[in-house]
Amino acid sequence: MSAAAKAEIRAAALAKRDALSAEDRAAFSAKICQRILDLAASLPAGPVSIFWPIRSEIDTRPLMSGLAALGFPVALPRVEGSSLEFRLWQSGAALSVGKFGLSEPLTSAPLTRPATMLIPLAAFDTDLHRIGYGKGLTAPSPRSTPSAKSASPSPANRCGTCRLKATTSGWT
Repeated sequence: MSAAAKAEIRAAALAKRDALSAEDRAAFSAKICQRILDLAASLPAGPVSIFWPIRSEIDTRPLMSGLAALGFPVALPRVEGSSLEFRLWQSGAALSVGKFGLSEPLTSAPLTRPATMLIPLAAFDTDLHRIGYGKGLTAPSPRSTPSAKSASPSPANRCGTCRLKATTSGWT
């Protein structure tokens, strides 16, 4: 798919998402977070990387608290240069404003390697490939892990394999 086609899909999807009422966005956020919490028992052991919400994204904060309550370490991405690293999050911990206006953990938070990644997106294309925000910052870098092991979670553990479909009657 061409960059122009992706940009068109991205713009249309973000416009629809931005047009949602605060009430609808809150309801969709709650439903998505609850769906993921319902699936938590099937997640691999280890840290779950989640994104801190920006703009009109779903509010992931209840999910973060819910997963932490279930015993999952929760990580947030931090942009370092042109790559991502993942740092453990604790409820109430200070966050800094980073690149692109993202709320990020401080550099004093421990580095970690996510076992599962929940990745934000703007839309899926017709082949169900993720269309993000166009910055290319979804893959972890070797800086994400304190060990020499591969920093990438298995593809089966990426959120892109767990798709929710928006319909006029809600999320299915």
